[in-house]
Amino acid sequence: MGLDISHGAWSGSYCSFDRFRCAVAKACGGSFPPHADPNLDPAYWYIDSEFQEPKGGPKWGPDGELAWKWSGLFELLNHPDHTGWISSTVCAVLARNLRDLREKIEANLRVVGHIKSDTLTRFIAGCELAAEREEELVFS
Repeated sequence: MGLDISHGAWSGSYCSFDRFRCAVAKACGGSFPPHADPNLDPAYWYIDSEFQEPKGGPKWGPDGELAWKWSGLFELLNHPDHTGWISSTVCAVLARNLRDLREKIEANLRVVGHIKSDTLTRFIAGCELAAEREEELVFS
């Protein structure tokens, strides 16, 4: 039993997906549970203020896209890992966000270990495919 995310984005264990999200959070200057710092609440994830959602939530631009640059990362880190979906619009933003942080995320994934080297590439490709087809990226 494991986590499957549509469009070939992910097929693996929940633990590996958590390590993947840890690497993403760390690339944003933050931390995803379990935290190395015992002062951080284990129920929450943290990212640098540059990547935090603006007050009042994400804003939609006139072209129908999310106006906040890092909306995709926020959705990935905030999303339950066992159910639900990410919209095709957010998938396009998420793929861009992950590409922008690729070097940092890949470096973090090497440190985390136990994750295949092409994990980030596959996840980005799955997001792009969902966006291109205007389909939801489904977690199951």
